[in-house]
Amino acid sequence: MVGLTPRPDGDGSFTVLAVSKKNGQPVVDGVRASDKLIQVDALQTRGATMGTVVDALRGKVGEVRTLVVERAGNTITIEAKVARLLQARALHSEGICRRLGSSVICAALRPRIPAFSESRPTDQPTPITA
Repeated sequence: MVGLTPRPDGDGSFTVLAVSKKNGQPVVDGVRASDKLIQVDALQTRGATMGTVVDALRGKVGEVRTLVVERAGNTITIEAKVARLLQARALHSEGICRRLGSSVICAALRPRIPAFSESRPTDQPTPITA
């Protein structure tokens, strides 16, 4: 998947919530958190479902996705490569995987979006119960 976390907005559009990093560097150069995600390849994101947008960002490692984002009224086109960022083995070694029947379920740590009434965000992961 291209290393972006999209967030659906109330008006049917999508905002980039976060850009993944690898070795301390963003995996998608030119995209910033809070950019509006307008298009992924041929898919216009406005009105699309979250699943459709995420599927458009997926692909085989090394494939390129053409992203169109909007920032401060300017439209920017960016070529982004699909990369594998998390591996189950690495997550398992961090103790955030659980066995469920014959499957192993791993959770990635996600930033928590604070409510408007909260004064600061938290970086605490949500516990997984098996």
